[in-house]
Amino acid sequence: MNLNEGMFVSDPAPSPLAKLRNQYRWRIVLKHPRIKNMTNILEWIYDKYNNSRKKEWTVSVDINPYSMI
Repeated sequence: MNLNEGMFVSDPAPSPLAKLRNQYRWRIVLKHPRIKNMTNILEWIYDKYNNSRKKEWTVSVDINPYSMI
């Protein structure tokens, strides 16, 4: 089975509060019908981020956000 089957990935877009405390914020929406596959994908993203040299970046995840604002 392909982990990406049924997955939706939005284009990166500025967050509604695009700049907060002198930091720019972007949003990417990920959706997947299977939580286990989504967990594996998020772990892969986290590992890629931690192994990168982009330490000025911050990655955060909000599962089932109350609001998209």
